[in-house]
Amino acid sequence: MIEASDRDLKSYQGFRLAFDFFQGENQNHQKSSMTAPVVNSMNNDGIQTTAFVMPPKMKYDDVPFPINQMLKKVLVPERVSAAYRFF
Repeated sequence: MIEASDRDLKSYQGFRLAFDFFQGENQNHQKSSMTAPVVNSMNNDGIQTTAFVMPPKMKYDDVPFPINQMLKKVLVPERVSAAYRFF
């Protein structure tokens, strides 16, 4: 995952930072498709994160490191999860 921390999810700053990452603003200047799901969460200190799942065929070691220090590359252990689609 590529994760952005933000104090205000309404500003969409995390989304914008991740968009730039996917458009090539990373160490390898590599463009990738944005994927779903997008995971938003908040910790006990009020810090909110927006995290983007990488394309399924891309292994952790293949994900370039972000240039922007507000983004971080996060390894999420393999797990089973579900998604609910809203119409």
